[in-house]
Amino acid sequence: MNQESLTFYNRTAKKGSFIFFPEDFSLKVSDFDCFSCLSKAQQETLSAIISVSEVKDSESTYDVDSLCSILEINKPTLNKRIRSLESFGILQHVPFKFDDSNKLIGRVKCIQLMLNPKLQLELTQRSTERTTNYAHRRHNAMLVQREYDNQGFRERPEAAHIPIVRQRSSFPFDQLVAPVGIHTSQWATEFYVNDEKGNSHKLVAQARSHSHVCTDDELMTVYSLLSLTLAYHTKQQEYYSRTGRIPENLTPIYVDDVLAIRKRHLRDFSGQLRQAVRDQLNSIRDTTFDVIGLQELELTGVQLSGYLSRELKIFKQCSPFTPIAPEISENNQVSFGDSAMLYLIEWPDELFNSLISDESSFAFPPNLLTVQPLIFMLFLRFRIKLRDQNSYIETLANLKSALMRTSEMSQFKETLKTQIIKVNALNDPHLSASLEDDGFFKFNLWGYHGVIDFECNEIQISINLDEALACCGIKSVNQKTPTIANPLAQAVSPLLKVNRTLSKAVGAKLNVERFKYHFKLNFDNEDIFISHYTTTEQKTKFCKYIAHAIGLPIPSVEDFITGELESLSTFKVQGQTLQRNHYGIIYKSLAATGNTQIDLSSHMILKELSRRSSLKPELITLIEGKTFQLSDVFISKLSQGLFIQEELPENTYPNIL
Repeated sequence: MNQESLTFYNRTAKKGSFIFFPEDFSLKVSDFDCFSCLSKAQQETLSAIISVSEVKDSESTYDVDSLCSILEINKPTLNKRIRSLESFGILQHVPFKFDDSNKLIGRVKCIQLMLNPKLQLELTQRSTERTTNYAHRRHNAMLVQREYDNQGFRERPEAAHIPIVRQRSSFPFDQLVAPVGIHTSQWATEFYVNDEKGNSHKLVAQARSHSHVCTDDELMTVYSLLSLTLAYHTKQQEYYSRTGRIPENLTPIYVDDVLAIRKRHLRDFSGQLRQAVRDQLNSIRDTTFDVIGLQELELTGVQLSGYLSRELKIFKQCSPFTPIAPEISENNQVSFGDSAMLYLIEWPDELFNSLISDESSFAFPPNLLTVQPLIFMLFLRFRIKLRDQNSYIETLANLKSALMRTSEMSQFKETLKTQIIKVNALNDPHLSASLEDDGFFKFNLWGYHGVIDFECNEIQISINLDEALACCGIKSVNQKTPTIANPLAQAVSPLLKVNRTLSKAVGAKLNVERFKYHFKLNFDNEDIFISHYTTTEQKTKFCKYIAHAIGLPIPSVEDFITGELESLSTFKVQGQTLQRNHYGIIYKSLAATGNTQIDLSSHMILKELSRRSSLKPELITLIEGKTFQLSDVFISKLSQGLFIQEELPENTYPNIL
């Protein structure tokens, strides 16, 4: 080897990339210990590189591939670590040539370990910034925990050991989400559902979002949230049994718990993983599905048949819970929850009730949420397809249409092969993939064994039922779809039955008039108006007042009101729903006028909004998040129809608090 021009005489391209150690190489492992910006894996890789300098060959080189055996990792993982160290500038490519011009270099790289004063300064600055950011997030987490304790939230479960579950009730979102990598504000798809007789029906869904529609990666986060929700309330089972209270459909969820259940690294100094969870929660919250299908209904005694649209959302409500107040920026945007570590989630009532009260829950393999989204969706598809049969065959074109319909077939096949082969790195005995000598691609996903023929474009799947059940922690062989007992149901189901009985008793004592956006309760010549936009504080006062007046428990009145609200419509403008936070802006703007002669009851405000078409353009900008402040003209026009002619019943109920 000629050191001046780095010409190598004993190497060839077949040996692959190599590390070059100059004669004055003197770096030690301790030289890098002070840089906290380097991960544990990066530190281990540097340590291995420095250690092999003692066994370098006669030309002061060492094969990169030989580091795999030292670090006990595979080649793709090593290459990823090398690239990460190259991004820091610690490993750098050095120009070189072979002595024989006929020796092709190809993709071979000569890599040298560097640590000059300039690089030391950059690494020190990165480490300081990372440590500062970590301390800032740790401080915020302590504030959240303190707030969590002060608000009376109960102890949360150990997320790393929570089983992956899903409620037994219908959950069509598995078929509605967009493929990962599709970042769009609209997405349309077809899906199928079975009726009570087992007949299949095709439906069409239009997904829309202010940010981007929910993808299959976000669906994996939904599964983690369902599992965390059930685990949280199960941990409080003794409290529910002792007090007779029903679990409230409002669950505190920590961002780190989502990372833990998906088995992602918690030493997230850069905050990228936590921010990804926040972005996913926002996407799930913002996505609305308009499901369209043929339905039969009876209207004023007439049987009708036609296509109807129904709006579905995965969350009923989802909000950051943080001690940091919101701020309005100069570009008219609200900054809120950007670094939140705790979220409060409210599920659709039917879903939540099924999750907590069904005798069993669907069970899944513990590592399901650690795989790539495509593998996750494949597993769900295989599980549904083999629910009533032992094997099936389908074309890759059909599979692509279901999972990645926007991609080209060649791209889909390559992605399928690449993603499935990655399961070998997860160290799970029930995950494997290999390309056989006969050209077939074979794999095992937790008992679902597949063979892909890329020449004939077919995939064949069969199930080893004993293995599939065992992977989900099921010992019984009397199941086709793995389910586990729901311990919370034993405590909750009797309470729900009692509550339903008492709820009927509440309805019998109240005179209820139902309107499109609100209902009116009348008893003892008192009228109370309630809508979806009635504040939680107001509903609490109403429930206490009614329970006191009719002599029934407060939870029974709460359940009755919740049931009535389910039958009401939410206010919409051009198909877009006015959310409670939007209504809150309208209410606060009206209250800020200080005019005591206008009626601020929600049903009157909604009535005026629906009848004044001139307000709709500005209302749309509010709903779409383009503004968070209403003009004086808007408030003035809205106020004109809210002037009090006489004292209204809603403002006259006794103050018993």
